Amino acid sequence: MVKRYAHFERLLHEPASSQSRTTSEDDLNINSRTTDGKERLPILYRTIKDLGSGSFGEVSLIANPLSQDIVSAQKIALKRIRLSRLNARQKEEVDYEVMLQKTLTEANNSYIVHCYGSRDDHVLNEKHIYLEYVDGTDLFEIAMNKGGVGRRAAGNYFRQLLKGLTFLHNLYVAHRDIKPENILIDKRGNLKIADFGLADCYRESDDEPDRRLSRICGSYEYLSPQVFENDYSGPKNDVWSAGIVLIVMLTGDLAWDRADSSDSCFVLWKNGKLPALLTTFDRLTLSIITDALDIDEEQRPTSQQLLKHPWLQSSKRSYNYNNSQENNTSQKRSKPHHR
Repeated sequence: MVKRYAHFERLLHEPASSQSRTTSEDDLNINSRTTDGKERLPILYRTIKDLGSGSFGEVSLIANPLSQDIVSAQKIALKRIRLSRLNARQKEEVDYEVMLQKTLTEANNSYIVHCYGSRDDHVLNEKHIYLEYVDGTDLFEIAMNKGGVGRRAAGNYFRQLLKGLTFLHNLYVAHRDIKPENILIDKRGNLKIADFGLADCYRESDDEPDRRLSRICGSYEYLSPQVFENDYSGPKNDVWSAGIVLIVMLTGDLAWDRADSSDSCFVLWKNGKLPALLTTFDRLTLSIITDALDIDEEQRPTSQQLLKHPWLQSSKRSYNYNNSQENNTSQKRSKPHHR
């Protein structure tokens, strides 16, 4: 864990690329202890509405209580984590998540949910994390509940997702939990990657090799086959997950439940045949999916390479991929697009 922290500590001290600013408790002046160690009342804020809850806490939309110098938005998201429900390792992972997201915010990438700061509330025994509020919904609500989004919209979202992943991978960060629920879409169609609780650094510096990851984490439906073998490339797993997300965007459904021999649909794919869900795709659509879901991890493209695929150019034109049904259930997959 020490090396993981060291990587982001270095990045935090590099000059910011823009006017984006994150802050510590001292910057916010909202720490819950005074200088003599006495408890301070929790910071006052006005809750507008609840955005969601989980086993460890809640997320709320609140009126911005922070300085306008820190963030000018009128509304921000407050993630409250109940520390009493966490063990020591989980608390350390929460601290790491906050540090990571602060670092990413300093780089001011538009495809990442920004983190404005955090504080420990010792009265409520909670950690409060102040996040960018995305006024819209998540990709799950858009795609899974509506039977897909259509080719043009899917291309737009997929392009943004790949750009966000490229940004992360350039900083040697693997997200490891790419799925529609963690992809937010605002009312203008802008995409932002959220929830970095499982993210990890897979390289410490430019002159070091990538570190292989072993922890099985994330939602099984979106994990690459190498994850189930406890030996995988973080960025290549993210690309696989993005490929599954693309299928969800185009169909409103999942290709398989997990990428191992226990799933008959995945076994079809592994053996070069098409699961029924994918038989309506035209050759170009199937080509980009085949690239993203290449069983061979070394042959699977990076997110940056996948951005050059012709499908992303063709998807800018408005037409329905279901109009071109060039495949059937007995047909072999088309060969991957040459990179």
